[in-house]
Order: sequence, then structure tokens, then C-alpha cells
Amino acid sequence: MGGMLAAPVRRLRRSSVMPFVVVLLAAAALVLAAARPDPERAATLRRWADEYAAQGDVESRDRARRMLDEAIALAPEEGANWRSMGRLYALQGYDRKARGAYERAAELAPDDPENWLGLAMVEKREYLWDLDSTRFRGAIDALERVTRLRPHGATAWLRLVPLRYESGDGGAAAYAAMRALEGWPRLPESQVAAADTAYRSGQFALAESLFRAGIPRLAPERRMLFESPRNLPEIAQPDSAWRAPGDGERPLEAFRAMSAQDPDPTTRENEAQLEWWSRVAHALLLFDDPLRPELDARAETYIRYGPPRQVLLNPAGVPLFTEPARTGMARSEGRGGSNVTFPVRAQLWLYPELGMRVLLHDRSLRGRWTQPFQRSPEFPNTPDPKVLAARKDLLAFGNGWLVIPTRRPASQRLEVTGAFTRFEGERGPRVRGQLDVWASAADTITADWTVLDVKGRTIERGSTKPGVSGCDPGVRRIVEFTFGLAPGTYDVTVSAYDPRNRRGFVRRMLTVEPVRAGLGMSDLLVNCGSASTLSLGGVVRLEEAPDHRFRTGSDIAVYAEIYRLEPGEDGRTKFQYEYSVQPIKPDGELGARLAWAARTDSVTVTEGGPSARTRRQFIAVNTAKLVAGRYRVEVIVSDLVSGAQVKRAAEFTLE
Repeated sequence: MGGMLAAPVRRLRRSSVMPFVVVLLAAAALVLAAARPDPERAATLRRWADEYAAQGDVESRDRARRMLDEAIALAPEEGANWRSMGRLYALQGYDRKARGAYERAAELAPDDPENWLGLAMVEKREYLWDLDSTRFRGAIDALERVTRLRPHGATAWLRLVPLRYESGDGGAAAYAAMRALEGWPRLPESQVAAADTAYRSGQFALAESLFRAGIPRLAPERRMLFESPRNLPEIAQPDSAWRAPGDGERPLEAFRAMSAQDPDPTTRENEAQLEWWSRVAHALLLFDDPLRPELDARAETYIRYGPPRQVLLNPAGVPLFTEPARTGMARSEGRGGSNVTFPVRAQLWLYPELGMRVLLHDRSLRGRWTQPFQRSPEFPNTPDPKVLAARKDLLAFGNGWLVIPTRRPASQRLEVTGAFTRFEGERGPRVRGQLDVWASAADTITADWTVLDVKGRTIERGSTKPGVSGCDPGVRRIVEFTFGLAPGTYDVTVSAYDPRNRRGFVRRMLTVEPVRAGLGMSDLLVNCGSASTLSLGGVVRLEEAPDHRFRTGSDIAVYAEIYRLEPGEDGRTKFQYEYSVQPIKPDGELGARLAWAARTDSVTVTEGGPSARTRRQFIAVNTAKLVAGRYRVEVIVSDLVSGAQVKRAAEFTLE
């Protein structure tokens, strides 16, 4: 019986094995067919994947991923497949995988600029996320590779502009902007980039013309950022109940009326407006990402305060977790809030010149930066009010919500100091102005001045070449000018510039008092020379000491004009002048008198009219016994005939 059953069993086994073998061979054939290169199908899958990836939802991008995996399996040596995979990874936020895919695409097709352009954007995105200098250099290298492959294309040159500037090479940034301006396609951002580099190199007139040509051509959402701070996105305030100090009273209308905020009225350009435009332009260029077009808190912080002195990533002492504001509030108030916390990445932007540290959080962990939910006094994210009050070279809007400097960078700055002294003339009040420019006699310097009334109308304007200082001929040039003004308040600005686009200016608000009857006296003019040398041969030479600074032990010559002295019965005026010196304490209070002197003099009044009753007087102030510090000198003049008395004061510093 066993023999009888053996044959059927063997036949059963053969019959069951045969279908399995057939299926196995069929599967193997399918695998071999799938593994066989098929460029046409791979290209079709790639096109479909690109369309699905553009739809934006998770399901579509997962489908695009599967299609690209199949396309790469069908054509693994096709660089375009890897480029599409790199772009998909970038859209999904997998930057390291995206970099690897783009690197493979560039390896397979090194002459295709699109591969290098995609790699450059991933490298830049990674650098902005973790501040890795290797990624920064990689982005520049990849973009430079694109410019060699496509020298007349505008896009790569445009993306090079902010990176070259951030590397410290302003000249290379300006060259890249010029090539972007000349390249194709004609991008309005290229004009804005060229304007930005022109402004940063001190070519203000060129910058303004390029900004005015480029800004109107930008897309509406970008153009609006240049028009007013009001158009900045409110991304820095994720919880709408909180507002930075002064947010409710931002004087944005004053900012729009930029003519009232022009730091240097002697120029045609408005430097404050150019600074704003330049910040917006650089922020757009630096943080621009076609895959993530919206700006975040990094761009807004840069626009409001300019470049930070330093940026720290995940600094020591800063918690790298956060919790929703309402959760924390509920727990602190004893209402059983949640203990859930969330990891974050932190960037700390340091502005020591503003007394400010701006803390930014990336709660998405993918490069989307906002200000933190939890506010703390340690990171107020607005400048120190005391610093703003002490910095006269800053325009602050909204209690520090926006700060604009009025001085140029050191490399574009002429060091200048200035002083204005009010006198009286035969036709009314007059003002003597002096600008000191720290330059040698070999430098070509031009000086301009302008006088505006309280309504901003130009009352006086002029231009001249500076002369050589009598006190510091090797290092200082001086500009002197005198003009008559009616009583009132004036905005007076004097500036100097050279052919290298360096400029410096001094601006003061002056109140001119009407000429009144009785004894009068000019402001005190503190000279840089000694009284014995300033009036040789009957010729008076005035040269105000820069910032009223002197070396200890030197004599100080104070000049004053005394008006309308009354003559006595003998036809002579008789008056007494005295001076006293007091130290200025750190708190601004005055100390005890340390020096004092008095002298009586008289002058015969002839038929010279009112001018004969004017006395031009040098007063020698002895500082031999004074130590280094700040001092106040006061001069009191007494008319011994009429009994009238008048006094004036000035400050000086001994070093």
C-alpha cells in the first residue's frame, strides 16, 4: 500500500511546485524589467513628481517621493532625477538629505547650473539655521560655479550679493550687483541690490536713483516694506495681547514724513530714508528663500535695528524649551495647567551699542524664527531707554521700536566737530559758525551749510573750501562763515565731504534772541590759541578750539563782545569783567570756584556811533592749578556807569 501511495504523492509534489516556480520566475522577470534603465519612463515619473510636489500637501509630496524613488531606480545616472529629489527634500524640510541629493546631481551633471543653484540655496538655508561657516562658504562656492556656467544670468549674481557682503567683501558684492543688473532676466531686485551696495559704499546719489527706479517695479508685498514700518509683518508678536514698549504710539506718520527726519539737510538725499531702504533690501536679499517666501523675525529685527554685533546659536544659560503662554499662566495661577514643554532652538542677537539683546526662537525646528512667547527683563527685545537718551546720533521711533543712525560708518566718515557763536551786528543778530575737519592740507575738502527755519524752509545756504587751521595746520582744516538772522529758532547744519565719498556733519538748533536795549554780551568763544597771539597788530583772529579740549596747564583765551556800554560825563565807558572756573561733577552739579580774576577797564567814546560802545575783549583763563576734568567758565561784565550787569558761560575739558 505504501508503494501505491508513493507515486500519487510524488505527482502531487510536482504539481504544487510548478506554479510556485512559474510565479517566482515571473516576479524575477518583473524585477529585472524594473531594474532595466528606462529614461523615458523616468522622465515621465519625474514630471509627475514635480507636479505633485508643487501641490503642497503631505499626501501629494509622499506620492512624489515614491515616484522619484522609482525614477532614480530606472535612471540612476540622470542628474535631473536627483535634482527633483533634492527640491522635494528641501520642500519637506529635510535640508541635509536635500544637500546630498543636489550634490549627487551636480556630480552627475557638473555643467548643469540648476544643480549648483539648488545646492547653493540648501547650503545658504542650513547656514542661516545653524550659522555653520562651512555651509556659508559652500553656498558662495556653488553660486560662483553657477556664474561661471551662466555668466549672463541674473539670478545667481543676485543671490551672491548679500553673501559676499556678509563675508566682508563690499567690493565683490557691488560687482555681483552690477552683473545682476546687466544680466537676464531683468529683475527689479537687481536694481534694489545695486542701490543697497551703492549706499553701503557711500554713493548716496546713485543709491537713491536706483532705489527710486527699482522699488516701484517690485511685487506689491515687497514694495510695501520699503514704504513704511507699518507694513512690517506682525510676526514678532505671536501673542496679540502683548506689545513692545511704545507699540501703541509708534510715530509712523513722522517716519513717513521723512523730510522732517533728514539727518543732513545739506545733501539732496535723505540719509535716514536711504538707511531704511538699504536695511529692507539687504534683509530681503539675505533671507529670501523661494521655497519659504515669508519673512520671519530675523528679517524684521534686521530691518528695525540693522546688523547685530554678534549672533549666538543656543547660547549657554538660555533655556532650549518653551511652553504655551496660557499653559504657563494657568499653572502659575493654580488652575491645574499642563506641564508640557516644547524644544526650541535659540538665536541671541547682540546689540551692545543699543544696550539690547534680542532673543529669537525656532519652535518649528526648521528655520522659522519668531520672538519667544515668554518675555523677560533679561531679553526685552527693545533698546535701553537710557542708551537712546545718551546717543544723539540716533533717530528713535516708537520708544525704540525702530532706530536709525544719523552718522555714516567709520570707513565713510570724516571726523568733524563744530561750534556756533551768537553775536550782534549793526543790522541785528549774527551767527558765526565754524566746522573743524580732521584732514591734512593735501586733502580735497568741500564744505556746505544750510539754515532752516522752524517750518523746514531754507533761509541760508552756502558752500566753500576749508582753510588751514592756525593751531593744528598738519591735521585740521577749518570752515568759518557768518550770516545775519532775524530773531527766532533755526536748524543749522554744516557738512564736509571729499572725493572718496566720506562725509561728516554737525547739526544744531539755535535760538536767536532779539537785540534788547541796555548792556548786552555775545556768547563766549573759547579759542585754541593764547590771548597774546590772537590779536597781533590790531587784527583779531578767532579759531574756536575743537570740542573745547585743552591740555592741563595751558592758558585758555576766551573771547567775548560787550555791547552798549554807557559813557560817563567824561565821555568814557567804565566797566569791569571777571571770570570764575568751577569743576563739573559726574552728576552734572558744579563744584566750588577754583579760579577767579577781575579787571577794570575804560574806553573813550568818540563819534563812532553805537559801534564805539562795543568792546571786543579777550580774557585769559589760567588753568595752571587745575587737574584733568570738565569745567565751566563764567564771565560777568558790570557796567560801572549804568550799574547793569550781564554774564555768559561756556564749558571746557582739560586732558
